[in-house]
Amino acid sequence: MAADDAAAIKRGINNWDVVQWLTAPPFPYSLDDAHDFINQVIPTITSWAIDAGDGFIGTISLAPDLGYWLAADYHGQRIMSEAAEAVVTWHFAQSEETLVSSHYLANEASRIGSARRSALADAVLTHRLLPRDPLAVTNDSDALDAVLDPRAAGGTGRR
Repeated sequence: MAADDAAAIKRGINNWDVVQWLTAPPFPYSLDDAHDFINQVIPTITSWAIDAGDGFIGTISLAPDLGYWLAADYHGQRIMSEAAEAVVTWHFAQSEETLVSSHYLANEASRIGSARRSALADAVLTHRLLPRDPLAVTNDSDALDAVLDPRAAGGTGRR
């Protein structure tokens, strides 16, 4: 991600249909927030920009947990599913460490995605209920940690 992606990041995250499922970003989300994300967060994590041919539309990262968001106009097109599957495959090709991705209980799309990724990684998917985060500015529901553990399935996660 580069400075010229800041406007697209602001546009994507500054949408309730996106940010309600995220724990870290402020809302409303400003252009300064986007620049801070690019300059201060991105250099410290493993991340990929998502582009469906129209420019930047989202991001996926390992920091060390799997985290992602996608602009609302692109929801329901399996774009994030494909990106997440690629990142999970990449992770388990390099490591046998478990992979965690948290999601709010009400986020059905993320729950379904977690189940798909566990099958892809030949891993056991377990859930851990997380207490409500008093610092979360966007969602007051409980969350789950989805833990992909290939060793529990007797595999390595590597395909």
